Amino acid sequence: MLERRRRSNGFYPGDRRSFRAIPEDRRRYTPDYPKHIILSMDRAKELDPRRALLAVLLIGATVLVPFALSATGHLGPARELAGRYRMVTDADGMLLFCTGLPVTVGDQFIGHSNEIYSITRVERERATAVPVMVERNVPDLEQQLVVIEDPPLGRAAMPLGVLSRTVVIYHTHTDESYEPTDGRPFITARGGVVAVGDSLRRALEGVGYIVVHDQTPHHPHDALAYARSRRTATSNLKHKPYLMFDIHRDSGPAETYVVRVEGEPASQVLLVVGRQNPLLTANLSLARKIKSVADAAYPALVKGIFLAMGDYNQDLDPGALLLEVGTEKVPREMCERSMGFFARVIARAFGAPGV
Repeated sequence: MLERRRRSNGFYPGDRRSFRAIPEDRRRYTPDYPKHIILSMDRAKELDPRRALLAVLLIGATVLVPFALSATGHLGPARELAGRYRMVTDADGMLLFCTGLPVTVGDQFIGHSNEIYSITRVERERATAVPVMVERNVPDLEQQLVVIEDPPLGRAAMPLGVLSRTVVIYHTHTDESYEPTDGRPFITARGGVVAVGDSLRRALEGVGYIVVHDQTPHHPHDALAYARSRRTATSNLKHKPYLMFDIHRDSGPAETYVVRVEGEPASQVLLVVGRQNPLLTANLSLARKIKSVADAAYPALVKGIFLAMGDYNQDLDPGALLLEVGTEKVPREMCERSMGFFARVIARAFGAPGV
């Protein structure tokens, strides 16, 4: 029998001995299998097969999931404060707004009087913002509208050339609910926020809008919920929506959202725009227009505009906005009432096409 040829590392082809048994100075590594990879693979052989499989799956998840998200170009928001909230104040400690949304340095908030604040410091349960400027050149929207008569919803303000409008409503977090009404803050797949969205649907249909209320659930309520709801939003682009609202409920004490509108208790609405978004200019312009009309008609209805890290899927359509309606401590009835007022704002700003 011919003697088997030894490899340069001293082992015969087919030897099952561990790579780690080879003296360090005689090991050979290649670009395809650098040192740390070979050693990791070698250690995996010593594990129980089931544990080794779990290790491989975990490593694959950490590599493939970020790759899949980056391949879509989607920049979802950071993880939300599940069940908690952060108070955003100015340097003197005056409360600007309260939210369960992620807050990062560089985010901005446009307040009731159109003052612009920039977030400069973020702590565990508090963030500090400093004034940047006051918008003094907000367009006079009345010059863009032909005012027929003041609502009731009837004929509000009809922009010239407008014949019909389609609105899409969906919910990234379909489990969000309102404790005073629903009994708990989260109800899997069909939380109270879906009923709030349905209230807006009915109010908009009442003035002639075509409304698609997509109630597809996107649970669990985790960091990938926006990736899942992106598929829902994308599928609804076939309706060619003029407006697309992702309706949520915020987190925090009830008093940070409850106001009186037309003498009735109602919830404020926070408009959220993703600032890492190629359509930022269009989305922000839309939010400013809605806020301007709301400020004139129902001064307390819109809390402000929050420009937050991420894109919130608003890169899909220039008419996309995220609405935060109330918190888990606000009765759902107040939030549904607000949607009636919000529909009137939409009718004033963009016309009531069916009337």
